[in-house]
Amino acid sequence: MDRLPTGLKLFVRNLQSLTPVKLDDTNYPSWSATVRANLLAHRLLGYVDGSEPSPPSLILDEKAASPGKDEPPVMKPNPAYESWCIVDAQIRACLLAIVSPTVQTHIHALPTSLAIWNHLEQRYNSLSRTHIFQLKERLHGVTKGTDSMQSYLDTVLTIVSSLKLAHEEISEQDIILCVLRGLPADYASLKQNIRTNIATVTFNQEAMEEIQEKERGEIVRTHTLKKPAKIF
Repeated sequence: MDRLPTGLKLFVRNLQSLTPVKLDDTNYPSWSATVRANLLAHRLLGYVDGSEPSPPSLILDEKAASPGKDEPPVMKPNPAYESWCIVDAQIRACLLAIVSPTVQTHIHALPTSLAIWNHLEQRYNSLSRTHIFQLKERLHGVTKGTDSMQSYLDTVLTIVSSLKLAHEEISEQDIILCVLRGLPADYASLKQNIRTNIATVTFNQEAMEEIQEKERGEIVRTHTLKKPAKIF
């Protein structure tokens, strides 16, 4: 263990805290983003993305006697190859430790961390497309119902964040339109007001606070209109 690079030792030591959630069929985008960031931070990403390829297993033995004219050059084991294999084996073991047992059955026989990474990427690319479609369905179908405005907006933001992790960007105007679509008829004037100014509205913290403020005003106004008049 003492011969291992410092970055690898830290990665192995803190593996469970760095990646607390194991990979399954539902969380590949967030899992891969987390693992990639951690590997990059520990200078290990090259082993899984192919930019740190395996060195040759044998190198020319320059101290050996010169071979005859028709003899092949004298080779010797390459220490750099041995070191690379040790590091890669450690990363491979780490990857196997942070996936669910079901996922592990598909990758446990793969020889290198690069092979595991590529297999997972190919496997979940098709699943990711299905997942993205499901997230978009949820986004377009979400409604406020009896939830508070804060809870409703949090639900929308959670779906949008999941789409971003899957590298699927949603424009701010589309997000706002989805929010408005899910509001009940009681918010008709609020919806109309925002739609009228859609070109200048952005979906940020200020916008959410404004929607919540308008909700409170709408509730007060509705309550006032419905309040029975006093009979003198």
